[in-house]
Amino acid sequence: MRQKQIRDIDRAIELVSEAIACGGFDEAFSLVYTKQLSSCLEQRYRVSKNVRDLDLAIQMGRDVLGKSMHVPRLFSYTFVAKILICEILEKANTSHPLRDRWNMDLGVMLDRRFQCTTDVKERGAYLSEALSNQEEFVNKLTANHPDFVWYLCTLGNYRVHLNDLLPENERNRRKSNYLSAISAYQQGFEQLYATPYSRIRCGMLAGSCYIALKDWAPASKILSESIQMFQRISPRFRGERSPASAQRSYWHVS
Repeated sequence: MRQKQIRDIDRAIELVSEAIACGGFDEAFSLVYTKQLSSCLEQRYRVSKNVRDLDLAIQMGRDVLGKSMHVPRLFSYTFVAKILICEILEKANTSHPLRDRWNMDLGVMLDRRFQCTTDVKERGAYLSEALSNQEEFVNKLTANHPDFVWYLCTLGNYRVHLNDLLPENERNRRKSNYLSAISAYQQGFEQLYATPYSRIRCGMLAGSCYIALKDWAPASKILSESIQMFQRISPRFRGERSPASAQRSYWHVS
């Protein structure tokens, strides 16, 4: 099963590579297909657990966002053409409508690379890049962006991960990281026009940080508010009926 999955993904990589080769110097196609190839490589990593696949996916994600200025290398199992010139990427990547989503995807891959690395220095470098990337991006978003709360939640997660690099006796720095994460979670929780689910998630994560700090009063407050919000995502609150309820109603009318 695993080998079949890898074969399918390799076929997808081959097809996307062909699309890139046929795209000429069209900026939009170059960016979209490069990002698609990055996604295929990341998917291949999930199956193969070969870190090289993840490294290639990260590199291409950086290329799409203009975070590394060089012509992407040729891969051993694809024939990515050298038409992906940096000038094309640099010109198009700042205004592409999907840039925010690509930015998020790069951060997720960097965080995944951080978690599968044992070397402390490398872990710090990957997490630092993911964190600075996310902070820069969140600062450019407006509060009415549809995914704003989700980006804040991810930012908070990266700040919590900073404590994975610290020993237990670094209490002040660990507390600072938790408070910084809480700030992001709290901001997401307070976005009144966000979906209830995303706000609940931010609230629960903020509560877990307060618990880690043994700060019980704010933990109780935000967790209580989050729990009360659960009714807003329940079928009963939304006026939906369960299948069993609908069936009873049907037989009653009959």
